[in-house]
Amino acid sequence: MRRISIRIGGEGEADAEGTYYFDYFALIQSFADALGKWLASYNDEREKFAAFVERYDETISDSRLLWRPKPSNAE
Repeated sequence: MRRISIRIGGEGEADAEGTYYFDYFALIQSFADALGKWLASYNDEREKFAAFVERYDETISDSRLLWRPKPSNAE
């Protein structure tokens, strides 16, 4: 199994023990770019945004469950 670890800056490479180092800052930049494209797709396709809001509302509604702990001195 190949182990991975992070480094800040520089090229990722395997060391003598097989650990692969990748650039953490580059990962953050890639994630930010992908997130920007994902958000832009919702702005460009309004029906996609409406479907997202509908699914989100259903998810939130389903998670609103009442939980009552039993009283510790129940008789």
